[in-house]
Amino acid sequence: MLLATSQSKLFNVFVRQGQRSFASIRYRNVLSQQFVPTTKENANKEDKNVKSVDLMLRSGLLRQSSSGIYSLLPFAVRTLEKLERIIDEEMRSVGGQKVSLPLLLSPEGWKATGRWESTGKELFKLQDRKGSEFCLAPTHEEEITQLVANEVSSYRQLPVRLYQIGNKYRDELRPRSGLLRGREFIMKDLYTFDATEEEAQVTYDLVKEAYHRIFTRVAIPFAVAEADSGNIGGSKSHEFHFVSQAGEDSLISCRECGYTANEERAIGKIKGQTEELGSVLSQETIDKLRKYSLHWSVSEEEHPELSLIVTEKGRQINGLKVKASFKPVKLLTEEQMLDWLSQHSVNKLNLLLDDSVRCNATAHEFENSKTSQITDILRGNQIDTHMGDFHNTKAGDACPHCVESRPLSVERAVEVGHTFLLGTKYSALLNATYQPADSVAKVPMQMGCYGIGVSRLLAAIVESSHDSKGIVWPPSVAPYRMCLIPLVTGKHAENDQMLTKGTEELYDRMHSEVGWLRDELIIDDRKGVSAGFRMKDAELIGYPWSVVIGKSYLKDGKFELQIRQTGEKQFLTKDELVNLFRTMELNV
Repeated sequence: MLLATSQSKLFNVFVRQGQRSFASIRYRNVLSQQFVPTTKENANKEDKNVKSVDLMLRSGLLRQSSSGIYSLLPFAVRTLEKLERIIDEEMRSVGGQKVSLPLLLSPEGWKATGRWESTGKELFKLQDRKGSEFCLAPTHEEEITQLVANEVSSYRQLPVRLYQIGNKYRDELRPRSGLLRGREFIMKDLYTFDATEEEAQVTYDLVKEAYHRIFTRVAIPFAVAEADSGNIGGSKSHEFHFVSQAGEDSLISCRECGYTANEERAIGKIKGQTEELGSVLSQETIDKLRKYSLHWSVSEEEHPELSLIVTEKGRQINGLKVKASFKPVKLLTEEQMLDWLSQHSVNKLNLLLDDSVRCNATAHEFENSKTSQITDILRGNQIDTHMGDFHNTKAGDACPHCVESRPLSVERAVEVGHTFLLGTKYSALLNATYQPADSVAKVPMQMGCYGIGVSRLLAAIVESSHDSKGIVWPPSVAPYRMCLIPLVTGKHAENDQMLTKGTEELYDRMHSEVGWLRDELIIDDRKGVSAGFRMKDAELIGYPWSVVIGKSYLKDGKFELQIRQTGEKQFLTKDELVNLFRTMELNV
């Protein structure tokens, strides 16, 4: 009986202690109870130009599992949840409904659209124990289109707007730059289905506006660029970018009128005039051609044709522009061209004269020829001349929209969002049709798809907002918005008690009186580390605001407020500090 009583008392003490401990953790967030393995050592030895990798590793946001695959730790997950909350709110504002689609996909839809093969080796393919084929989803156009095709049959059921936030997979040959280009990533993708092209365009504009609101709320400066639809397809496309030297994309923009396009779609007017080549491709004309850059190519078709693309010196060929105005081509080196000629007979040459050359050649006469690759290939053959914009725009080209043709500039950027107006590219192939009000015959739905790389957005924020001390989080998505740092030393019990009490009282008032700081405060109560270490950790992690409770508090009751973005410091009483944040507006 005595043993039972002792055990009961011991149990009650344990429960009471556990309850107090649990209440403390639940009520006040304390860093000693968090899993945040920070380190001061340089953690990124490969991508030295990509600061986000090093900062996210050192600040305890993530750890690498294998090449291109990362584990996201608690502080990173908190930020991801905030990003997803912003996205959820804006997607619902345009009528989006959230779904969860499978990650393991059957190949039927992919084969019907041709992407089972055209996606290439980036598509993770696998087989189950029965030998059935599957792929790990890199995107979900086929899956969502088949789902809607089975459930929607009338115009009365349209529009449909479905989105999800989940993992995607891509077998990158060389994963790099941390979360900016990995094999596993988190993405938001919205798919819309409308009855007519006009209604699909209205939807496109609505979602594009929602994207503006999303990135405005994230509070990192962004740019919107005209873009190519690429493998996704469709008739209209825009990219959303954060400007960063770590980016893999180049944005061409005009600071005067705001025109912005990615390098693939940008159009720039060539300044100055170059000589005319003349109307006859004589030896003199051929000699003039040598002053320009000559690019050999073959068309990508069953019976390939040889083409010579002529641009001014220093101009690179834009394959998408060639494809749009001529046909898809594969560029060849001079050696590859000669090898191709040894295996094919040539009876026609396509001569593509770029706008940068400004010529008007149309004839196919060659006079007084000397031995040269051009004349040897062309003598006696048909020549089809095509003129157009076949080059990449570069800095200094003139803006195509400004009246005064201001010079264009080039900046590196990280793509964080993409919108596509798909039309019937997928619905026609996958039989996603509906019956209109005025017709018995069914017609394909008009589709759009809209992506945001959520895990890439996390890294892009860090890449775009940091300094030599660490991350500088925007308050809207910071893991915690404010860190309280009591300078408890363990050497002076009375002072330590006053500092702890002052910290807890400030926490409680901020929590109860400043709504947007509720559950956004954390106390760095760690023992065994110096005050300097904790303050440097606060800068590394990047809390928007830190409050140091130390000598100034003991002396005259003032808290030291440190503003991460500006480096500014203010000494304020508790009332002054609470009132400052109570009157502050935060767009979250």
